[in-house]
Amino acid sequence: MFWKIFSFELRYRLGRPATYLYFAILFLFAFLNVIYGGGPSSEKAFVNSAYAISSLLIVLSIFSMLISSAVMGMPVYRDIEHQTHTYFFSYPIREKTYLMGRFWGSFVVLVLISLGIHVGFALGAALGPYLGLEDSERFGQFNLMAYIVPTLIFTIPNLFFTGTIFFALVALTRRVFITYVGSIFLLIAYILGVTLAQDIEYKNVVDILDPFAFNTFDNAARYWTPVEQNTLLPSLTGNLFWNRLLWVGVSLVIFAYVILRFRFADFLATRSGRAVADSALEVKHTFVPIPKVSPTFSTGLAFRQMVQLARLELGNIIRDPYFLAILVGGVLFLFLDGWFGSPVYGTPSLPLTYYMLEVKDFNYGLFVFILIIFYTGETVHRDKTVHFSQIIDALPVPNWVQYGSKFLSLAGICFLLATTVWIVGVINQTFQGYFNYEFGMYFMDLYLITFPNYLQLLMLAFIVHILVNNKFVGHVVTIGIWLLMVGIRNIGEINYNLFFYSYLPDYRISDMNGFGHFFAPLFWFNFYWLSLGVVFLLLGNIFWNRGTESSFRSRFRLARQRLNRPVGLGLVVFMLLFLGSGAFIYYNVSVLNPYRSAKEQRRFSAEYEKKYKKYERLAQPKVTDVKVWVDIYPNERATDARGRVPGAKQNPGSHPGVAPEYGQPDLSHLYPGF
Repeated sequence: MFWKIFSFELRYRLGRPATYLYFAILFLFAFLNVIYGGGPSSEKAFVNSAYAISSLLIVLSIFSMLISSAVMGMPVYRDIEHQTHTYFFSYPIREKTYLMGRFWGSFVVLVLISLGIHVGFALGAALGPYLGLEDSERFGQFNLMAYIVPTLIFTIPNLFFTGTIFFALVALTRRVFITYVGSIFLLIAYILGVTLAQDIEYKNVVDILDPFAFNTFDNAARYWTPVEQNTLLPSLTGNLFWNRLLWVGVSLVIFAYVILRFRFADFLATRSGRAVADSALEVKHTFVPIPKVSPTFSTGLAFRQMVQLARLELGNIIRDPYFLAILVGGVLFLFLDGWFGSPVYGTPSLPLTYYMLEVKDFNYGLFVFILIIFYTGETVHRDKTVHFSQIIDALPVPNWVQYGSKFLSLAGICFLLATTVWIVGVINQTFQGYFNYEFGMYFMDLYLITFPNYLQLLMLAFIVHILVNNKFVGHVVTIGIWLLMVGIRNIGEINYNLFFYSYLPDYRISDMNGFGHFFAPLFWFNFYWLSLGVVFLLLGNIFWNRGTESSFRSRFRLARQRLNRPVGLGLVVFMLLFLGSGAFIYYNVSVLNPYRSAKEQRRFSAEYEKKYKKYERLAQPKVTDVKVWVDIYPNERATDARGRVPGAKQNPGSHPGVAPEYGQPDLSHLYPGF
């Protein structure tokens, strides 16, 4: 029976598009990392060295816990979702056999998905020398053992650790939502733990207690030379051996506990713990006259229904204990960042308003990302999850009523998250004895910059969940898109904000003049991305899954039928606004002011150094008198400077006939405001 369950799970997983999507995401990350030279910092170390492969496998195995939660959390929950668990008493299935088959079938698929890292890395290393994105000398020869050894030491134990945790959570709680909430909390806790561990004196303890062996391998290979990075393989000795032994043992203990604790009787029970039974209560019949009903299907009524449904959805989210737990965690980090983070170089400073606003982009920003991403999926798929979708889909209301109510409720959550920063900031300032709150600065930053930015993330998550029509896949795709943009910007050094959804120019709030010249470009970028976001919303409305037709082909056919005149006009208008604002931004960024990529800027700096290197040893005259006239125009952000050097003392050995070029070219292009 084990092999039947195991093979069924294997066939089921290999037949799902999500499996290949997860594989493609890991493949793409590894491929881009290699071709852009995102490996060792030393130019003498190969980007496809054993050290680089091991480092990437560890990092991606950590972030793969999101995929692990989706793969390992579903085998048992799928039986609950499809109501097949009620048949288990009718078949000769033992509890241990059932769990073992489900677990190992899913775990094998999870390991196969992780091979996307290996394929992407190997293909990137093979094509990298010919793509020209990194020097061909940075690529070494293919070494099969450089892939096999780190997989056995790092990837499989790490996946086994996260897989047993998420499998156990669903098997024992029958709640799938707790798996990806748990994955996020585990990821955050681990990242914070790695950060704090940098200052801990007892490195041996840190090495052994690190569940993913990130610190363990980093400390073991920290002083490897480039030659050693290119040739040495990870060795299962010392702290690394004890680390792997400890955490594989912990994983086995968790797995054994689930096997021993799991009971079909508990699995079939209702969540309240009471058995399901037919009610034997006597029913009394009462006859009442039925009033005459006059159906009304006006637009005004539909709009009021949408608002009422939005309030209902908003209440469902706010009352969710998991939402409250994540929000409280974010508020705690927000308060602590504002309280302890204000000292500058160890010198305490006042809790100024601009700093209370800056800290929202620290740890709190990660909690906001989690809440928006995951509760978008919960809200979009809530009716299907509670088996209410066929009832609500049959109601005589337009698509936009239900669709709009879900978006409005989540927009309310975004507003709440922005307002939370204001409340926590004021409380923080008050407790520190600072009362110059500057409410105008709070309002401009939170509701004119931050809130639209949160809405843009919501709009992206909304359209992704509607198009893929699967909660888990929607989560992974949305997070994958975001991580892909971060990876391209950091590894590929491409920072042109027009190409990266929801990205804004860097800005600083001054205690002297507030936002100053930064506000105009921030406004235009928000307008640019919100216009595209509205296009996403309009497309989501016509692709909204209503009824039993769930395939993309059938929904595409329905979308063509729903594309009426108002929707088409809206798509055209907002697409024109998107393109028009993008053209305006491009004109300011790349036409009025020269734009340089990171690579071009490094090349410019190198040429500048070569040009003036010849004057390094040349004796120069000593300036004794300077007269300068400078006119400053703050509103135009311009200066008019003139000067002369009436006096200069000749240094011994200087050559009056040689006049080196001082200064730099015009630097106004570095930040024109966009």
